[in-house]
Amino acid sequence: MRIAHVAVIGAGIGGLLAAAALAPHADEITLLEADDLPDGPVGRVGVPQGSHSHVLLARGRRAFEELLPGFDAALAAHARDEVDWTGDCHVFSGAGRVPRFSSTLVTRPCTRPLLEWCVRERVLALANVKVQKAKVTGVHVEDGAVRGVAIAGDAHAADLVVDAAGRRSRTAEWLVGMGLLAPAEQVVDAHLGYATRLFERAPGMRDFKGLVISSRPPSNPRAAALWPIENDQWLVTLAGTAGTYPPTDEAGFLAFAKELQSEILFDTIRTATPTTKIHGFRNTENRWHRYDRLETLPDGLVVIGDGVCTFNPVYGQGMTVAALEAQALARLVETRASLRGLPRAYFRAAVRAIEPAWLLATSEDSRWPQTVGSARGFGARAQYWYIDRLMELTPTSPKLVELFLSIVHMVRSPNAFARPDVAAQVLTRAAIGART
Repeated sequence: MRIAHVAVIGAGIGGLLAAAALAPHADEITLLEADDLPDGPVGRVGVPQGSHSHVLLARGRRAFEELLPGFDAALAAHARDEVDWTGDCHVFSGAGRVPRFSSTLVTRPCTRPLLEWCVRERVLALANVKVQKAKVTGVHVEDGAVRGVAIAGDAHAADLVVDAAGRRSRTAEWLVGMGLLAPAEQVVDAHLGYATRLFERAPGMRDFKGLVISSRPPSNPRAAALWPIENDQWLVTLAGTAGTYPPTDEAGFLAFAKELQSEILFDTIRTATPTTKIHGFRNTENRWHRYDRLETLPDGLVVIGDGVCTFNPVYGQGMTVAALEAQALARLVETRASLRGLPRAYFRAAVRAIEPAWLLATSEDSRWPQTVGSARGFGARAQYWYIDRLMELTPTSPKLVELFLSIVHMVRSPNAFARPDVAAQVLTRAAIGART
């Protein structure tokens, strides 16, 4: 199918990825963005958590490169460090430090503004993509099909509208205005907050490139990460679950770091020179708008990224899921004869990208007694028990570490936890524990 005009609401990463995916199938794509877009890797108002850690997972890194060939090389010009999550990092699971070994789980840490800028530069270089500053106030629908969007009282014609406005999405509200149903929501909130600061990299630190220090439900709600980023800096994020929010004052930030299960992060940053103030963020619930369950949707209107599903950002899944959704949308456009029925087909396809990430994030978050919306039945308790036993094995099992991190990176499905060889190790561990 060839589409004459696509309107994408929002020029953040989700919108840019959608434009990249649809560019081979459209005559013209217009990115409609309310913010002033900076000419460089600078934060902006429309990305409220842009100062914090944004991890492009291994699966996402591959998808970005598939959508924008040469993207990783462009990013490498500014962010020189590739990080092997097991070979270059000290990783602490809830059970303690895990072994170091080489793996294929390699990412390139950087700030969100740099990542977005590198994506935007490549997308806006496409001949059929342009950006227009505009605030979209509605969608025009006639005879059950999208005809365009409303901008400051005027009409902007479009055959396909992609809502990539993220948390600012108003598609649910617009559907109600059309006399249709809004999607139901699923919400799981572990009351996580985090605080982030950049530091100059101290000279002589050669033992590791990154740090990942996990929490452990229900006893230790503190977690943290350190990543090497552009301009010879460290990005340090402290995270606290179940309302144990990391402070944003200097003394409180360091005190929180000292209470992590390992003091290696505290020892690394206590004499380092900060280059920014401390930024806090607490709007971290998992929220899934179930568009896939709606029976009636206007043809030519889809939602991508956080407008469909937001995840607890501590797991770093959002950008990867958005890339997979963009690829799913492009495959449908390529194989269908018309836009009729496209939204329902797309939202069903999006479930396949969302569900593994949702299962991992909400399963982990639900292990905290304070979590709102979590499962509490026997099946959930059995799952939490199983994961706890598995985590107890990670300090001595590189294979289980790589399995767990490959699921985190969305390279493998969470179903891999139930493999017979994995289950045998977990049950053996449990039996040994019961005898001691």
